[in-house]
Amino acid sequence: MDCEKCKQNIVDYIHGETQDNEEVKKHLEICEECKLEYENLKEAIGYLKTNSQKINTNKELKLDKNIKKNKFKSVGRIGVIAIFLSIFLVATVFAAEKLGFLDWWKDSSKIQTNAWEELIENGVGQKLDISTEDNGVKITAKGIIADEINTLVLLEIENLNEDRRLTPSYNAIFKDPTHVPWPVIVEGDIENFYEDTSSFVNITNIYTEDENKLNILVNTNTMTKDKGKFTLNIDTLQTMINESEEDIKYVEGNWTLEIEGEKISSKIYEVGKEIDLDGNEVIIDKVVIAPTTTQIDYRFKVENEKVRYNLDSIDFSMEYKGERFANSPISYDKYSDYTADDEGYTNRKYHLYPLYLKDPKEVTLNIDTKRYSTRGARYYNIDWDNLPQTIEYDGSNLTVKSIGMGEEETEIIIEEDDSKDRKYLKSNITFRKSNNLENKEYDRPYMHSGDYLLRGEYTKYEVENINTDESEDKLKGFENNKEYVYAEEQKFIIRKNDFEEAGIPELYKKKYIIPEYLVIHSQEYIDFPDKKVDIKLK
Repeated sequence: MDCEKCKQNIVDYIHGETQDNEEVKKHLEICEECKLEYENLKEAIGYLKTNSQKINTNKELKLDKNIKKNKFKSVGRIGVIAIFLSIFLVATVFAAEKLGFLDWWKDSSKIQTNAWEELIENGVGQKLDISTEDNGVKITAKGIIADEINTLVLLEIENLNEDRRLTPSYNAIFKDPTHVPWPVIVEGDIENFYEDTSSFVNITNIYTEDENKLNILVNTNTMTKDKGKFTLNIDTLQTMINESEEDIKYVEGNWTLEIEGEKISSKIYEVGKEIDLDGNEVIIDKVVIAPTTTQIDYRFKVENEKVRYNLDSIDFSMEYKGERFANSPISYDKYSDYTADDEGYTNRKYHLYPLYLKDPKEVTLNIDTKRYSTRGARYYNIDWDNLPQTIEYDGSNLTVKSIGMGEEETEIIIEEDDSKDRKYLKSNITFRKSNNLENKEYDRPYMHSGDYLLRGEYTKYEVENINTDESEDKLKGFENNKEYVYAEEQKFIIRKNDFEEAGIPELYKKKYIIPEYLVIHSQEYIDFPDKKVDIKLK
């Protein structure tokens, strides 16, 4: 099994629903990159299962005083995690005014609404007025825009019983493991890569002034026909802004909408421009001008031969006739967009603000940021009984501050380098228990070794943003490219339950939550190359 097929099956593998279970398992044992994605995704899903709807606003908020606003950005390495976290952050926020959430939500919703209306009002897509009502809730399809990349449907959810906004709920997934993992189920003439499941869906909650209404932008795959028919089904809704856990309400029902749409052809331009990004070769293969997005098809060499690092990701913007266009507010970078080929190139797609109405003949593509990681894992023996302990990695000094061992879990606090000359963003850390565990109840010893690939929680961090108000005012789309986070301290939790899937007997789980080695795999960096390339679209 190759990396691409493995990544396509990771979600099903976590839920135990893939027929290729053994092949995925074998691939994860030999491929560190896919294993890291698997562990990160499993942790995100597990976190949401445990913590969804459980934010306690009565607890003191310990936010770093240097953080003016806590924004969130997916850098695209694990697209599915972005789906879960974006829904979690939007649909389960308590006391939103206190956290500055409403201001951020209103601003982003305005950008999304303007982008949608600009297309619809200029005859791109179709206006709709299709409604269904059940259990005191009316859902109306207001419009559709379909092209060869996305199918977008705008819904309005109206709560007829009270002035509270309702949104499709992910909670049904966690209550019923057999539930198809999307809050809106799409069936019909929509492209689907998996058997026995519905098509990919991403939903975006869009603010409205009416407290009993909410607009939902449903993003799914392209239609399989030029004129297609499909259904949207929602069976569980939940209140969006809640004052406490007890304040959350769920509304169950059957809301099914039958949608017809016509797919609009995209304009595809072969480019083939090569860019030397400080030792990494980047090739712009295509520019696709579609109604819902301006898609950049590109590939790059991951390993840098000049210096010891791997290129992780690139952020683009585009200039046309004095305007600058950033990330698309209505198109989502799907998980399947990220693939690797046999020649050592990573192939990706980047979605910028839709330029379909402008019909450009020449544009300037900017590489605004690059994110990269050092290469070379190092193992450290930690004296857990005599902390704190300072360790050195690639010229940086990190401190193992504390380890807390309990019956069910171990908590480890790592302080990042605090010198003024530090340049990296965060360290990628795992823990390892390499000794074999012998179980005398079986005919042979129980053999298991491996890394705990955990995602550290930032307990202290600082947000940097080199954008200016002037630069942000002159662009269209979402600009997060030049905002980044410096991790100052990370917390890692190793739980006994984490090893159930590995089959470790109950007798040894307690031993296993005490790590033997600390491993630093790499450190992440960000750079702003400000590279430009003029592209003629012909």
